[in-house]
Amino acid sequence: TKTVCDLPGPPVELSVVTAGLTRSPEPPWPFLLHLNRSPDAVRVVFGAGHRGDPDLLMHCAVTRAAGVALCGPPAAEVFGEVPRDVVRRYLIEELEWGLREASEHYVVLNACRALAFDQEGWLLSKQDGATWARYRLVAHEALISQVLVERQRALTDPSFSPGWVRRPGRDAHALVADVIRCLSADSA
Repeated sequence: TKTVCDLPGPPVELSVVTAGLTRSPEPPWPFLLHLNRSPDAVRVVFGAGHRGDPDLLMHCAVTRAAGVALCGPPAAEVFGEVPRDVVRRYLIEELEWGLREASEHYVVLNACRALAFDQEGWLLSKQDGATWARYRLVAHEALISQVLVERQRALTDPSFSPGWVRRPGRDAHALVADVIRCLSADSA
């Protein structure tokens, strides 16, 4: 018998939530189960006893916008709408957290996709957000290009040691500050 650890392929992350959360996505963002399988380990977290997971608001928003139902009604009929101001607040908090706790790649990629949401209403992947923002943010083009090149190289060159752990530098802080100003102006 194979387990989730034995399955080939890319890492898998999934959450199991109630129909109540999908219909009305709101705090405290309860979940039944989170599963995260990386090449080295499997992490399972049961929702009982947890306060909830605020990241689920983005999972709900993305699933409503781009989810594909394998059977049953379309995702947009199953998942209620997450208000834009709630998404904006979350994106601002995530960027502020990223500057304190995450890598430069994390904050640059997330800032780009946050701006795509702010300006276009699009919920994009990190890669797509950075590709979209690259030539729109002329003052930050060099940094975004560097992160995209490093990301691609990490995917294709096993000997490359990417800057995933590099702390956000001055340029990343400036990019995030610009994006937060945009997000804040629209939610004021």
